Amino acid sequence: LDNGIVQVTLSKPQGSITGVKYHGVDNVMEVIDKEDSRGYANIYLYWDLVWNPSDRDSGIYQKVYGTEFEVLKGDANHVEVSFRTQWDPSNRGKLVPLNIDKRFVMLQGSSGFYTYAIYEHLQGLPDVNLGETRVVFKLRKDKFHYMAIADNRQRIMPMPDDRGEGRSEKLGYPEAVRLTDPINATLRGEVDDKYQYSCDNKDSMVHGWISSDPSVGFWVITPSNEFKSGGPVKQDLTSHVGPTALSMFVSSHYSGVDTVPKFRNGEYWKKVFGPVFIYLNSAPDKSDPKLLWEDAKKQMQVEVGKWPYEFPASEDFHKSEKRGSVSGRLRVVDKYINKEYINGNSAFVGLASPGEAGSWQRESKGYQFWVRADVDGNFVIKNVRTGVYNLYAWVPGFIGDYKSSVNITVTSAGNHINLGNLVYNPPRDGPTLWEIGIPDRSAAEFFVPDPDPKYTNRLYVHHPDRFRQYGLWERYADLYPAGDLNYTIGVSDYRKDWFYAQVTRKDGQGSYQATTWQIRFRLDSVRRNGPYKLRVALAASHLSELQVRFNNPRVQPAHFTTGLIGRDNSIARHGIHGLYWLFSIDVESSWLLKGDNIIFLTQTRGQSPFNGVMYDYIRMEAPAGTVVLDNGIVQLTLSKPEGSLTGVKDHGLDNIMEVMEKEDFRGAILTSFASSDDLRPAATDGGVTVHVEREYVVLDNGIVQLTLSNPGGFVTGVKYHGLDNVMEVNNREDNRGYWDLVWNPSDRHSGIFQKIHGTEFDVVQQDANQAEVSFRTHWDPSSRDELVPLNIDKRFVMLRGSSGFYTYAIYEHLQDLPDCNLGETRVAFKLRKDKFHYMAIADNRQRIMPMPEDRQPGRSQKLDYPEAVRLTNPINAALRGEVDDKYQYSSENKDSMVHGWISSDPSVGFWVITPSNEFKSGGPVKQELTSHVGPTSLAIFVSSHYTGDDIVPRVRNGEYWKKVFGPVFIYLNSAWTKSDPKLLWEDAKKQARVEEGSWPYKFPASTDFQKSEQRGSVSGRLLVVDEPGNNDSVNGNAAFVGLASPGEAGSWQRESKGYQFWVRADVEGNF
Repeated sequence: LDNGIVQVTLSKPQGSITGVKYHGVDNVMEVIDKEDSRGYANIYLYWDLVWNPSDRDSGIYQKVYGTEFEVLKGDANHVEVSFRTQWDPSNRGKLVPLNIDKRFVMLQGSSGFYTYAIYEHLQGLPDVNLGETRVVFKLRKDKFHYMAIADNRQRIMPMPDDRGEGRSEKLGYPEAVRLTDPINATLRGEVDDKYQYSCDNKDSMVHGWISSDPSVGFWVITPSNEFKSGGPVKQDLTSHVGPTALSMFVSSHYSGVDTVPKFRNGEYWKKVFGPVFIYLNSAPDKSDPKLLWEDAKKQMQVEVGKWPYEFPASEDFHKSEKRGSVSGRLRVVDKYINKEYINGNSAFVGLASPGEAGSWQRESKGYQFWVRADVDGNFVIKNVRTGVYNLYAWVPGFIGDYKSSVNITVTSAGNHINLGNLVYNPPRDGPTLWEIGIPDRSAAEFFVPDPDPKYTNRLYVHHPDRFRQYGLWERYADLYPAGDLNYTIGVSDYRKDWFYAQVTRKDGQGSYQATTWQIRFRLDSVRRNGPYKLRVALAASHLSELQVRFNNPRVQPAHFTTGLIGRDNSIARHGIHGLYWLFSIDVESSWLLKGDNIIFLTQTRGQSPFNGVMYDYIRMEAPAGTVVLDNGIVQLTLSKPEGSLTGVKDHGLDNIMEVMEKEDFRGAILTSFASSDDLRPAATDGGVTVHVEREYVVLDNGIVQLTLSNPGGFVTGVKYHGLDNVMEVNNREDNRGYWDLVWNPSDRHSGIFQKIHGTEFDVVQQDANQAEVSFRTHWDPSSRDELVPLNIDKRFVMLRGSSGFYTYAIYEHLQDLPDCNLGETRVAFKLRKDKFHYMAIADNRQRIMPMPEDRQPGRSQKLDYPEAVRLTNPINAALRGEVDDKYQYSSENKDSMVHGWISSDPSVGFWVITPSNEFKSGGPVKQELTSHVGPTSLAIFVSSHYTGDDIVPRVRNGEYWKKVFGPVFIYLNSAWTKSDPKLLWEDAKKQARVEEGSWPYKFPASTDFQKSEQRGSVSGRLLVVDEPGNNDSVNGNAAFVGLASPGEAGSWQRESKGYQFWVRADVEGNF
């Protein structure tokens, strides 16, 4: 292949590169003839793999040789050639049972070439484990001496001969040698080990070699990591002494067999590895090698910008038209750190094959797509192949893994999926008592010692990656000769006093012994209300078993053991991290002591110097029912929810409260009943919190706790004043508090009832003073005639110090949606029938109501229409003979500002307050339902009650329409048990006037709700003339005066699409 810049020669039909000619160098590849085991000579670039049958543990090394050659594309702009091999049953146990198609591509004007391969396991092929596959480049050792893998990781390298006998000393494993007589004498005494140059996948997008004579660079550029195994932080080899440059696709490096793809039971599999770009550049002879490095980085950015490439001829490589994108925002909820949402700053967010949370780090069969979120947690994952994925994430600073609750299907070009706000709840039971380290999946923050001077790689002296020095595990015994590590909370510093790895200790007989580390800490008291929690996050583990004991190093069995875990070999390979492990240990209070405590961490396996673990982070949590307040001066420990003060820690005094032996009486807080003037409980100081779970969203301001289904947006629970739920808990969750409607297409007369079920959830606003959440549904054409053709956004709002919550909704009919009649829409609340028996809708319209069972056969007699029954055998015998009919409790819009229900035990009121009727249909005297037997409370926005179809809004002929219904306020109040219910009614009326005075509200986040700055006023005086020939006028005393959509006189009473604003004139007709 030749484009006038680069010439590439490949063997046929094997498909191995035997020569690369560039910039006056006949061959940049190593030119020494050397035959491999199959007799092929002069092979300097090859694809290879390590595999084994399922019944064999040891790996079989195999270079991938083609048996069929084909030119797939050849014109002046683009050449692509293929070298295929088809598996033959006669090769069972000898060659990997895969069909492999290696490709090489050259483009016009390109200073390099591309290579990729398609691996396929057909359904009938034998089981196989694919331990490793890669592409290898062997360069001329007489030319390429300078290697670069990062801005701060580049150097003159040893010659391959330096690793041979007579020039080096073997160290603890074959890859590591100490140079005793290198060709370049300045390197004498250094260690060379290819694993010292490993990189995370996310950081190995360009690496390679530089020749100084002529000044030529050879670079492996990986424009995407989608085809690599193990995600963004899996480490792998890059370039190393040879001079060798690699592109690793699958390996067990830094992970062990967990990342090895295993194909069983005739499983079909196909995957495209690559393309990667082999880039060659040049500069004036003997120029600074960094010029070529900087140019290679620029070219890497160019290649990234062109991904996905359009040139590959294989249909298995998805071009842009077969890719979509996924975006969203990730936020974290950890109420013990911040009551408000925490942005997922710099979170790793990715798509990978469906699995458990964190399974991406062991996934290797499919493709993965990862990005880093911005400081606000926003992310956009572009160029995602069509397929089914889970969204995974982890956030530096927090333990654990996030996983989306549903699969995400990417279909085609332009398919953009916006997931909206996602909330991660990291593992947490109680407040932090103490912690060691930083939860970032690395041990780099801990103490990394200097190497033994005889084992130095000078590149890593005073380097951020100093952990890549050889032999650091041996330094543990040097630093702790007499005993193992002891760490004291509040005294020790993990940056200096916590060794980066818990390794074995070599004894005098040459054996390796287990080590036991101690964490010492004090407890002012031991809570008995639940287990404590110890979180142990490991950054790496190799053939280890970590046992944890509390205050007794000899207890058997150990209080906790991980069992045998890990084969990542990160200690030997200078990795500072391998696979991530998180263990959450329930710590029984009986294991702990008041005062001094010790945790014993024993790594029990001692077969080699490389057995051990690296810690990421350790945290001790108090029981869930504990509150710890700490400002660095005083630490308070309180029981929860009692609020008993169990510990006060100050300078020199571990617990001031120790003089009080009985914990519950150490700090008792006395409260008195609220007066009847204020029937709302006092607000807490915590402000408003939002807790998002997989199926629920919880808003809490310390007075009221509101639970909503996620993403449906149904009110499933309202907790208030000792009642766990004021909603009817025997009803289905979507039949407690809900928005609903009745609608019909224009060509159908009968109405269709529909509860409004959200499909997308979002936290619109959240701080200590206010939280607003949204549950949206967008109409889909597949739902024609089944779901109302409207886009609906239901909102719920909670304010700090408010004894209730608000709800409103935005209804929208887009121009291209079908015709629609909206017969009714409302919000309904169904309360506990065992509690709420007294209903009030006006000063003179309140009473004890029948039970819902009273309306059933055997207790009632049906009357002329379904809503009306005569009570024949009611549960409350005093109601016998009465009629119940929900329409008996209807009110005109102008009179229904507040109505609701009262419970006598406890004495609690539940009220629907409508501070304005501007969003209701039909004007001030249209009548509507209010509250009725259920116990049910309603806020009706549109209906044909008392009007008929004249008032039904009809949206026709591509008409655009949008309207905000609400907000209405759901108010809860309380009084002492069995007090006069009228106390709660009077308080609710006062609150209704407060809400009316606050209108228009300032808090709604929707711009469709117009605030005061978007509103004006109209005034005047109305006079009446009602006598022919007499111009004397009569004042429009108490006239109803209003603004409504333009129409005929009186049209307002049939108007329902727009807003109406009505007042009563004074005695002189002024308004």
